[in-house]
Formats: sequence, C-alpha cells, structure tokens
Amino acid sequence: GVIVAPGWRKRLVQLVHARDVAGALVQAAESTAALGRTYFVGHPELVSWKQVASAIGQAVGRRTLLLRVPSPLLRGAAAVAEIAGSGSRQGQLDRRRARDMSEKAWTCRVDRIMDELLWTPEYDCAAGFRVTAEWYREEGWL
Repeated sequence: GVIVAPGWRKRLVQLVHARDVAGALVQAAESTAALGRTYFVGHPELVSWKQVASAIGQAVGRRTLLLRVPSPLLRGAAAVAEIAGSGSRQGQLDRRRARDMSEKAWTCRVDRIMDELLWTPEYDCAAGFRVTAEWYREEGWL
C-alpha cells in the first residue's frame, strides 16, 4: 500500500499500456506512412505520482499511501538495495530506476503518431492499472 515518490515537487509521467504499445507497433508496421519515420508512443495524459498512486490503489482495491522521499535519499537507498541484492531480483529499486524516477518529468510528444497514423491509445492511467490488476489476479499474483 505504500508508493514511494521522489521529492516534494510535482513530477509528471506519461504512461502507456503494453497493449497500446503493441497496437501502435502493428499500426506502424501496416502503414506505408510510417516508413522511415520515428514515433514516440504514450498516452497523451500526463499524470503525477499522486495520480499514479491513486490509480494503483483503486485497481487493487486498497488504500495507498504516497510516501515522498527526497531524491538524494531515494538514490542512496537504491544504491544500497542494488549492492545488497546484487541484482538478483528483477524489478527491485536500483540506481538507474531511482535516477529516472527523480527526473522532473518523463514525457514525450505523441502528436506525430496520433496525427500521421491516426493511432489512439485505449488505456489511460486508471484503465491501464485496472486491466493490469485484473491480469495479476487471474495469474494468482494478487
């Protein structure tokens, strides 16, 4: 129920569900307009860590607590976790993830793929976490 977020300033992230990525790849592969072009894929919605925590909580049916940790402390904890875990667990907090989380924003321009290929993502933040949580339940992970 605890979601760790870097720092006290509002930081924005731009999420994309794996199904939307797959759909964008298929659409680009099938379009001659995509030949030689580069596209960023993401949902146009920019969300804060607070919104991410809320969406996760709603998806799993639990209250969440957003724990804001100063970025230097987060990076230090990540270094300790990386050394202690010796990279043995996938998904653990490491220095790269901590550095990425500490950035002011993780966003990109998705207007090109939406305009040129008429691609539209199906899953916003809340829907993406909801279908992901459903899949986790079906697999017995939740």
